[in-house]
Amino acid sequence: MKRQVISLKESSVILTMRSLLALSLSAFLAASGCHRTPPRLVVQPAKRRLPGEIVRSDRIRDAFPIRLGIVATRGLRDGGPEQEDCARAGIPLGAASENWLASTCDVVVLDAKCITPDTFPRMRAIQKLFTPLLFTYASEVFDDPTAHGTIGVWKPEMSSWQLTDSSGKPLNDEAAHGHWMDCGNSKWAEYFASSSYVLSSKYHSFGVLAADLPTSDTVGDLKPREYKTFASRVDATSSFLTTVHNPSRFMLVASSIGFETLIGRATLPVEKIRTEPQLQGRSWDEMNSVIDGAWCEGWVRPYWAAAPLNENAWEMQVEAADRAARIDNVFIASLAYTNTEELEYGLASYLLACHSQGRLVLQPMPVYPGEPVDAGMSLSVMQREFNRYRNYFDSPLGGPVQERHEIPATGGEVWRRRFQNGDVYVNSHDRGALTVQLAGPMLTAAGQSITNFTLGPHSGIILHNVPSSAKSQMKR
Repeated sequence: MKRQVISLKESSVILTMRSLLALSLSAFLAASGCHRTPPRLVVQPAKRRLPGEIVRSDRIRDAFPIRLGIVATRGLRDGGPEQEDCARAGIPLGAASENWLASTCDVVVLDAKCITPDTFPRMRAIQKLFTPLLFTYASEVFDDPTAHGTIGVWKPEMSSWQLTDSSGKPLNDEAAHGHWMDCGNSKWAEYFASSSYVLSSKYHSFGVLAADLPTSDTVGDLKPREYKTFASRVDATSSFLTTVHNPSRFMLVASSIGFETLIGRATLPVEKIRTEPQLQGRSWDEMNSVIDGAWCEGWVRPYWAAAPLNENAWEMQVEAADRAARIDNVFIASLAYTNTEELEYGLASYLLACHSQGRLVLQPMPVYPGEPVDAGMSLSVMQREFNRYRNYFDSPLGGPVQERHEIPATGGEVWRRRFQNGDVYVNSHDRGALTVQLAGPMLTAAGQSITNFTLGPHSGIILHNVPSSAKSQMKR
């Protein structure tokens, strides 16, 4: 029997019609207060593809531009306490939690102690676009080879690679039975690189997250003689990342704490991307060519701060996120918030920078009374917050149709970006409330119809188009 072959052009038209129907349905569900059903966790057998047919993954969510990710060290056990420190205790990731991560998140960082070599392949079978990474400490190695975040095990011959005090005595982490390592030492960097490759290969991860880099001033009051100035910390970080970076073997994602600080010297050249003006002279530019992504642990409102970032720091982070999303680098935006308004501000800021199906993901970091300030490092907390604010995380805005730009408002200017099914507005200014008049009614994430709104300092709003059926009823 002769098989009918659909041309690439015909296939594209069919996919386009399906996408439009899906977007229209999503907008209607959002307006009616319904939400999409989570994907079924069933691995279907591979289908026979027609020549030229476009293969689309289950996690290509054209209608939902907000993508989630997490650096998770706690709350990994099914039904266990939210703040159970699974990474330090070696408690394995639960089966239900594993499925939830694979079906809900796009980038996940876990400690090797909490998984098996089969964990990430199983998750990738559920979601082909899933990016798995391993959590590691860049500045410390421990006596215990199974310690949380360790890249290897301490050996006496490593003593010459350590950070030292003013008298030249090695600096140790007595409480954790660890040793502070000099990231500017080539031997330590080479050891970290080879160990990262071995670890990534064993657990089938795409690479590692390097936390506690010198730019984050991890060792604090110890004041190692190798790091007398911030520039020396940047030099050590840059040297370390340059040695470790090997994208043909594994991904290297760096903690970005301290990347906003001016270095005081010329930075390494930025290649293959446009120049982002606010990132010049800072570690964002210095490290750009030697990393495959960043963990922005203090996105928009750091969990360790009492207020959101000022406008200049906000602009740097949005530019850095935009840059990463354009070149498909990992960017984990860990957003702290104390209420719905702060959450919406962080989400709206994220939406100003997202692009297509990139690896820019958002990690909710709620700061509530009675909970640790870094409670969002718990998978259980993320699941709770996702269910609580699903109408925000699953906003069916569709894809962006323009770049972010400023528009005039009463009292100043606000940032705006249009999407297929709505608009996003952000007031990143440090002072003043700004009022925007809309051309017609739009729906808030809570389902309220509005024709104008006022944004105070450091606030944002996500608006959805009114479905055609609702518009017809409003005219009657």
